[in-house]
Amino acid sequence: IYSARLAVREINEAGGIGGYRVALVALDDSGDPQLAQEVAASLALDPAVVVVIGHWTAETTAVAAPIYAQAGLPFIAAGLPPVGEFPPTQLPAAFVAAYEAVTPFAETACPYAGATYDAFQLIWQAMRVAAAEEGGVEKTAVSHALANLTYEGMTGLVYQDKIED
Repeated sequence: IYSARLAVREINEAGGIGGYRVALVALDDSGDPQLAQEVAASLALDPAVVVVIGHWTAETTAVAAPIYAQAGLPFIAAGLPPVGEFPPTQLPAAFVAAYEAVTPFAETACPYAGATYDAFQLIWQAMRVAAAEEGGVEKTAVSHALANLTYEGMTGLVYQDKIED
């Protein structure tokens, strides 16, 4: 969650997307497929949610992905490559310092920290493209933008054919 908070903080400090601030909606499925289904249904119903990153396990992703697909909501399956584990000791020092600064107790980065942050950078690119080319940051516009983007992050390449939509 701290990588997500850091990414949102940075984008908002830079002026947001198209002049609008970005909000993070964080829901926890606790690795429970039933709860993941409920979380996905809740997010899919919210018109302000334009993209989802998450679920972290194959089981929770398997039940959530079809819900997002039916709703036309772009979904990046975290916990699976390319948004999988990455050795925290290989993360850039500047990222680690920024990460620790957003945690309540200067916690160290977990194995998913870097890839999660990279996935958010891809999303910011998609939102910028959606705002510029389609006039708004709606889920359909973000989905179209994601289909044509790649992002070379600190943990490697994040690209469209690893994204469910």
